[in-house]
Amino acid sequence: MRTILLAALLLLATASAAAAANGPIAFASDDALWRLDEGVEQRLPNGEGGGWPAWSPDGSRIAFSSVRRDGIWVMNADGTSLRRVTTSPSLDLEPTWSLDGRRLAFSRNVPGYKTEIFVVGVDGKGLRRLTSNRGEDFEPDWAPNGKRIAWSFVASRANIPSGIFTMNPDGSAKRIRGQGIAPDWSPDGRRFVFVLRGELWTEAVGGTDRRRLPVAPGADARPEWSPDGTQIALLSSQGSETAQYRLWRVDSDGENRRLLTPDRESVSALSWAPR
Repeated sequence: MRTILLAALLLLATASAAAAANGPIAFASDDALWRLDEGVEQRLPNGEGGGWPAWSPDGSRIAFSSVRRDGIWVMNADGTSLRRVTTSPSLDLEPTWSLDGRRLAFSRNVPGYKTEIFVVGVDGKGLRRLTSNRGEDFEPDWAPNGKRIAWSFVASRANIPSGIFTMNPDGSAKRIRGQGIAPDWSPDGRRFVFVLRGELWTEAVGGTDRRRLPVAPGADARPEWSPDGTQIALLSSQGSETAQYRLWRVDSDGENRRLLTPDRESVSALSWAPR
């Protein structure tokens, strides 16, 4: 019994240490942006109406989309110094940072095309369209080395392949990597975590070595690696009486799932701060 108790305490201490080392998570809930740090939630100033938070590579800023304010915005990590990046003619969502912190890739609703991937400078200059597909191009994620962008594509016609794609930041050299949506690069840039039929998977970036992670009942969505690669934050409807997404954390092997927002009915997006 003593051995079992010691092992349980060691596991708890290890999990707590990993959570502390990986730092805070920004998330969207109740039409606002929040910061979760070691179990403590803090509402971020200027985050009203915000969605899809994305921490900059140096941890100093957060980009986010806002339907209410129209476009993509950037603010300091503490919620101060709010600045507009885009003014959308339709709807801009899902920003992701370049390695140098100078550009943002994001998805935009385009008439006749549904959604496409764009890139723009954080100063709002240099807007460029990267995809032109009849379907949904969405959920871009910039590689840790800054050399590629992964994204999800759902075709509007059955004879066109859907799945996870990658491309250069100028839109060239597009490659399909396999079925799935919501790809997120691992910190070392070697693997993706992604969602397929409501379950978590990982794979090598080349599209090989696919592994389904053990999951409990409930639809999983929008996973993101922790900065040290030992954990994955995600949204899941597991255990929700209203079938809404809430914020969870799980080890990178799919074990030890933990609900991080038990008092919230719904969370729509998340971003893990860099170390």
